[in-house]
Amino acid sequence: MSNLVNFHQHLKSVGLAGQAAAAVPALEEAAESEVDLEALQQAAYEQGKREAIKELQAKTDAARALQEKLLKRLEAAEQALNEAVEAALPELVIEGVRRVIPHWEPTGEEIQQSVREMIAGLASESGPMEIRLNESDKAHLDTLQDGLWGDFSATRLIGDKSLKPGECVVSG
Repeated sequence: MSNLVNFHQHLKSVGLAGQAAAAVPALEEAAESEVDLEALQQAAYEQGKREAIKELQAKTDAARALQEKLLKRLEAAEQALNEAVEAALPELVIEGVRRVIPHWEPTGEEIQQSVREMIAGLASESGPMEIRLNESDKAHLDTLQDGLWGDFSATRLIGDKSLKPGECVVSG
């Protein structure tokens, strides 16, 4: 005969035959375990909350540090860009002027004003002068010559193909 007994359900308690059955404190233990379970749940909740707040604070601090690094890099990049633009701007302006000037044709009045300013600057020198101009500028001056020379009647205008419009060379 076998001492092994198979049960289809779990046993709640076991006792020996011939002895009085002990009182089952199942209801009392159940009530205590519920209280302990609630206390454990509350403690676990509070611990999880503290850990989450701590982790959130750490991530917030890391995000602030990254933000500060980013702002410093942006400031440095802005400064470098400003310096690069300031360095390149004069050359850009000069290149723009170079592109505009070849297409600029000075008016006769502009040429006449330039010549008057040169002659006024040379008023202390006496004697014949020679002014070399671009050929088209000389043609403009020839049509506007009235009253241009004043006391400088010995001044000669010479057309020079090597000069660009607006350029002139004065020799005395």
